[in-house]
Amino acid sequence: MFEFEYKIAMDDYVEFNMYHSKNSRTFKNSMLVITLLGPAIFITFALVYFGDLLGVSIFLVASIIWIAFIRKYMWATSRRRIIKFINEGDTSEIFELKKLIVNDDGVLWSSKTSEGKYNWNAIIKICDLEEHIYLYVSSIQAIIIPKNVIDENGEFIEYCKAKSGVKVICG
Repeated sequence: MFEFEYKIAMDDYVEFNMYHSKNSRTFKNSMLVITLLGPAIFITFALVYFGDLLGVSIFLVASIIWIAFIRKYMWATSRRRIIKFINEGDTSEIFELKKLIVNDDGVLWSSKTSEGKYNWNAIIKICDLEEHIYLYVSSIQAIIIPKNVIDENGEFIEYCKAKSGVKVICG
């Protein structure tokens, strides 16, 4: 049995959303389309309106700059949007002190305003990252556990893996 008390900071929640986005097939496909769409539009515009080597060259350089910087821009924009979404509503429940108990029955949590339980068969994926552990209970929702609250050397992950039967361990 493992028992933890911790608070999730806004950075923890933002990092979860960024991690999830970076590993989402939908988001990856969107990034690919955006990365390639800009240069396609630039070069098409250059060919239609300029047709000469100088005009095409200018838009070719613009395309290279687009490809070099669009991903960084999109990630920064995503981070800002996530923070805006968090600040829009009442997020007090997300960031309040939680007590987490992980035992043979499943994962139980309680806070000042709520409590709940996930049976082990609800855990569909476990992500063991540098600063966090994510126990996914759906394709977009996970229990976020900061690693600084866990005093062990891999026992927790092995316990969760054995109890849940999850084969997908990402990192």
